[in-house]
Amino acid sequence: VDEYSDRFLLGEISGRDETITAFLDAGLHTANLFQTIQFRFSKTFFAGVIDRMECHYQAPRVPTIMYSTHDAGRGMSRIGGDCRKARVLAFFQMTSRGIPILYYGDEIGMHNADIPMKEAQDPLALQNRGVPKRLAALLGIFLNRDDCRTPMQWSDEANAGFSANRPWLQPAVDYREVNVEKQEQDPSSLLVLYRTLFALRKKYEALSLGRTTMLDSGRGLLAYKRSAVEGTFLVVLNFSGRRRVLSLDCPYSIVLGSDTGFLVSDGRLAMPPFAACLLTPS
Repeated sequence: VDEYSDRFLLGEISGRDETITAFLDAGLHTANLFQTIQFRFSKTFFAGVIDRMECHYQAPRVPTIMYSTHDAGRGMSRIGGDCRKARVLAFFQMTSRGIPILYYGDEIGMHNADIPMKEAQDPLALQNRGVPKRLAALLGIFLNRDDCRTPMQWSDEANAGFSANRPWLQPAVDYREVNVEKQEQDPSSLLVLYRTLFALRKKYEALSLGRTTMLDSGRGLLAYKRSAVEGTFLVVLNFSGRRRVLSLDCPYSIVLGSDTGFLVSDGRLAMPPFAACLLTPS
């Protein structure tokens, strides 16, 4: 591939960080880091992701952040379909130092369908048709990958607007409520939030290539700064189901919030439950 000037190499590599970084140093631009695929929705988990990035994937190495794949299922299903949590995950994915990789439908909150094993097309499911899906779920095994491979939900038209003909798999049952067309018309939708975050990330180098500084943020809150020559952003994520307050080191203004109910006053930021915001010094 060296003969091409416009190239990008992403590796699908399993192994220790030392193994992955050896491939990066040998010429890959980045690699899928599967740690975030099996995420826990907690401050501790995502603080650990940042620590790993800064320890093993410091510049010029670039890590990746992904929540879903065609083999491991959809991140939306891991958070029980909670849109508030999905918005917090979007903020982390778009404001931390790593290339965001979205599996189609992540940007509108698609979740795993529930296709019976007897109707499965997936070879893995065909080999395990005798295993009840409930038992597999209890064991943490994802046997029917068709559940996360249903057609993209473009609209509320037949077949979710994916095709005029019957597709290989039927769309998930919620496609009339969860689709691109509907979310494009809703300023508060997950799709609009992702597009806004993408635009900010593209506009400000601090949010893509900037330095990361972790802050002492207290229980339930994860806070970090992203800094570049152009300036600094503060990212605060509330992984708690309770309202939390963060003391600020200087006056800040909110650039973007995942929800309503944020309050910056008297050197403190009040955060709603399961919420995230992006701030900049006033």
